[in-house]
Amino acid sequence: MSVISTRLKELRFKNKYTQDYVALQMHIGRSTYTHWETGKYVPDLDKLICLCNFYKVSADYLLGRTDSFDYDNNNIENEFSDISNTNENEKITNYYNRLNEENQDYIRGEMVKLYREQENDAVENTSEKKIG
Repeated sequence: MSVISTRLKELRFKNKYTQDYVALQMHIGRSTYTHWETGKYVPDLDKLICLCNFYKVSADYLLGRTDSFDYDNNNIENEFSDISNTNENEKITNYYNRLNEENQDYIRGEMVKLYREQENDAVENTSEKKIG
């Protein structure tokens, strides 16, 4: 079983809920919830947020990133505190390296787009200076 499936089951037992009850609250079928608890499937992001709200726990807890039920508002700052004293390029590189491949592709695309816009603006400004 995955961490999320184990935690979902533990939270359900702790709250003395049935799978039927939780599934009803999540607006899903009981079999879907059962699959989440057995680890056959994982909830999508929207349902994960609903589960966090329903059980009053953080996503970090459900995902096994922490053993604390509570969400720490400083969590992101604490997570990246190891890079807070590095120079800006190293910080950006560290953030980028922590992204999944899809988000890295997106960032690269946006960087290329911004670079091209910047180059076009520079060419236009140069042309305007020569004309004027």
